[in-house]
Amino acid sequence: WWRQWGPTILCWLSFPLIMADPLRHVLGDNELWPSCARSCHELWPSHCRWSSNQYKCALVCGETFDPPFDATLCAAQPVSCTCVHDSQENMAHLSTVGFLFTIVCTYVGFILFMTGNLWNANIIDKCRDIKHKYRVLRGYSFSSDE
Repeated sequence: WWRQWGPTILCWLSFPLIMADPLRHVLGDNELWPSCARSCHELWPSHCRWSSNQYKCALVCGETFDPPFDATLCAAQPVSCTCVHDSQENMAHLSTVGFLFTIVCTYVGFILFMTGNLWNANIIDKCRDIKHKYRVLRGYSFSSDE
């Protein structure tokens, strides 16, 4: 049973894993999965661990305000703080959710998808046949059945 349906099962298991990160983006962009709400002077509070943010904040909230940070202004209204500069959007700044969705789900999904497709194509037997034909053509094997 597994030999017949294994490749199909692996490909179907890969689908939700590969689609998990784009879904996280859509849910975050539409505010269905809230991003980290920070107050002034907060860098990355513990309640932000499971927010939809892909990156941990590297900038203290209020640091990039123009005019510069003002404690009364910050306390009087909700603020929208920049988490990381574009140049800092890299693997070192991934949040827990960012690592889980971007690295784990996506790459495990790709591995499952590639394994299922290569298994379905019977690639190992085909490579073995190519190796045997090469050996026969070069005279290393005398029989085409070896």
